[in-house]
Amino acid sequence: MNFQELGIVCPQEASLGDSSSMEPVIKACCICGTKGTADLFTKCSSCQAVLYCSDECRIADWNHVGDGHSHSVWCSKMKNYMTRNQELAELPFTYAKETACANFDETKYKAFLSRHGILNHGFWRCETIGFNCENVPLPKFGTLPIEGDAYVLPVEGLILEEPSTMTPTSLAHPLQNWKEYYDWRGFQMDSPIAILLSYPLTLYHILAAHLPRDYPHLNITGNGCKITIHIIGVEKEADMIPVFSELGVLLPNVEFIINMLGPEISHSVGQQTKKWDKMKVTLHKTVYHHFNGEAPDLVIGFNAGLGAYRTWPQTLKKLQKHRVPAYFTDYCQYSCECSNMAMQGLGLGTISAPVINPFRSPVRKFCQEHDMPWYSNGFIFHLKYSTEQGT
Repeated sequence: MNFQELGIVCPQEASLGDSSSMEPVIKACCICGTKGTADLFTKCSSCQAVLYCSDECRIADWNHVGDGHSHSVWCSKMKNYMTRNQELAELPFTYAKETACANFDETKYKAFLSRHGILNHGFWRCETIGFNCENVPLPKFGTLPIEGDAYVLPVEGLILEEPSTMTPTSLAHPLQNWKEYYDWRGFQMDSPIAILLSYPLTLYHILAAHLPRDYPHLNITGNGCKITIHIIGVEKEADMIPVFSELGVLLPNVEFIINMLGPEISHSVGQQTKKWDKMKVTLHKTVYHHFNGEAPDLVIGFNAGLGAYRTWPQTLKKLQKHRVPAYFTDYCQYSCECSNMAMQGLGLGTISAPVINPFRSPVRKFCQEHDMPWYSNGFIFHLKYSTEQGT
């Protein structure tokens, strides 16, 4: 995104040349937030996940009391999370060793996008929103101007935007991973298009693999069926609506009614609708528990952070009351566990055991305060409601 066009002044961007010309990786203390180069910090000697600038901060984290976030409680869990590093990094793309590296920070990501000729172009502008703009208000979602070739990549754009002649995927034998999808669609394994398509492919994976297993009595994805899906907590997805049309290519015999809801969506695009052959997507600027539209067959939340935002408890209560199938993705196991704590704390139930999403983004999300593996749409879980309905 060109923030200067929007009147937002950001610090000078780092060089986008080779890695030797890039600025050093900047890390931060997980307690006090002090920032500096990696050599100024020490990791927890046991879990190797969190970083401290001093013994004082390390001791303060271990002895922290009152909200369940003492490192003495989380250390063994984080140690287990760290064992998933290699498994999460195992992706079929030719560039995966680069993008799944623990030190793949914002500067390296911009260099990667620049080499592919997609930095700050089309839908790829969504990938750098907020980079190098700490404490700067961001534009509301849904207002990102996308002009010309939205996918930018010429071959991928032609494949995705032209009417499909593909043989529909079989729900009896759905596509299992990125390699199968790329082969089916005709993409080369050096294409970064998976970064954008992680959202519709994750939704496809939930419909094709998770929903039949978890809710076998439901038959909402058969030929001729119509399915209403509410995607909640929407942010940058509001600027990428056309990528969801890929769902209609994967499942062309299903009619999709999709409502995208989120408080951070711009007022200017609220109630805006986009239509394709058998798909309609409508944006709503609202928190989900204030929405009074058509009841859904399925609720989805991408990178939800159910334990991190104050608006989620009322939404979770609504979901539990109506007992609608609800699936969420999150960046890491730590966030999933916080979601489980939120459900249990509200007396609404628990979550299913999080599983690694085969259609996660191939880009590891860099975090200054810890080294736990983070990937957009990295893990999938669904809500398991308590026997008694919430109020």
